[in-house]
Amino acid sequence: MPARRHPFTRLLQLLPAPIAALWVLGIARFRKWELDPLQAMGIVAVAFALHLIVRRARPERPPVPLPPQANPRIVATLAAGFVGIVGLIVGGLVEYVVEQAYALQDVPWWLRTLWHGACAFAASWCRLLARYSPP
Repeated sequence: MPARRHPFTRLLQLLPAPIAALWVLGIARFRKWELDPLQAMGIVAVAFALHLIVRRARPERPPVPLPPQANPRIVATLAAGFVGIVGLIVGGLVEYVVEQAYALQDVPWWLRTLWHGACAFAASWCRLLARYSPP
């Protein structure tokens, strides 16, 4: 029988799905795609459904072992910072290409780029901290 997880760890495992939905909804808002509340709820539902499918398809991973003196929050923050920087770079490049192709003028490029980096950071921070937390 698997050990019971702390409620905070369960919440951390669940948070990447709504963060991904927010990411998509933010991009839609930047592109002036007006979504009604039912469509937004559908995107959130799809994010949770994909989260459940991936969790069931992939076997449960054991927690990442850390040295006794290591603080899991600091380690997760540093690792998520690297993922956020990659999100900034890739998102910035994609937004630059999209801006040139579709002449987006409403939302500044730096804000759209920051959105990609922040969402990548938040989702990876939750996933990594859930992996570092003991069961």
